[in-house]
This record gives sequence, structure tokens and C-alpha cells, in this order.
Amino acid sequence: MKKTNLPKRNHNSLENLISWHQPQEHYVKINVDGSYFSQCDSASCGGGSSETTWEGLQIAVANDLQNIIVEFDSLMALQAIKIGCPSSHPCAALVQDILILSRRVQNIDWNHTLREANAVADIMAKKGHDLPIGLHIFDAPTPDFILALTFDMYGSFRLRGL
Repeated sequence: MKKTNLPKRNHNSLENLISWHQPQEHYVKINVDGSYFSQCDSASCGGGSSETTWEGLQIAVANDLQNIIVEFDSLMALQAIKIGCPSSHPCAALVQDILILSRRVQNIDWNHTLREANAVADIMAKKGHDLPIGLHIFDAPTPDFILALTFDMYGSFRLRGL
């Protein structure tokens, strides 16, 4: 019998069902994602990733929101915020600004989440490649992320690893 090199599948189907979770009462959640397209050397962010995490915190502080959850699907970005990064790192000043701003919030949690639970931020980050350089704040969802928002609103699951 010939062996094949098929990818191993996770047989626990519950681990493959991922959903976004709404924050507990009196908390606001900032979901964060970044996108990089190597073929055109283009980077962007959405929801609150990197630079826009800072923007999201500025909006929260300006509105006196004191209970915030920030979720990243990038462990590297999360580690930079939680434990810092060397001063020689290109994002060191931005990380420092984020930490200074976060001190103005009474309760802030920095959490890792899976990409499937971060779909809206992921779509926004990818959309950033098509927008002019700069900050874009949407006061209403655009058609390209309404479906993802609806899935999140109703607690729908997304499949992971298939």
C-alpha cells in the first residue's frame, strides 16, 4: 500500500468552529489586523492594527471609554505591545505611543484571537490596499464587510483549518 502525504486533519470538529465573541457589558472591543501583499510590496491595516490601534485608542479615550479589549490575530504584534520591542525596531516609537495612550484607559486587555474570529478587521485591512494612503474612518459598514459583521452579530461560526 502506498502512503500519501496528505495534510493531517484535526478530527475534533468543535476546534474547527470559530466565532467572534462580543465583549462583556460595559466593555468595547477593538479588533486588529494587518495585511501585507508581497507581490506589490503593499502594507495596510484595519480595525485597529498597528498604527490604527493607536487611532482606535485615541477615539476611545476621546469618548471616555474606560473598559477596552483589544484583540490581535498576530502574536508578534501582541507581544510588541505586551512586552515591548527593542528601540531599534521600526515600530518602537509607535508601540511606545500606544502604551502611553493605553495608560489613560482604566481597564484594557490585550488578547490574541484567531483569524476566523477577526474577520471584519481582516477584511478592513485588505480593503486598505485599495484606498489612498491615510486614515479612513467608516461611520457605516461598506457592502464588502456587511456579511462578516452580520455573522459576528449573530454569533455564527467560521470553519478553521479546512
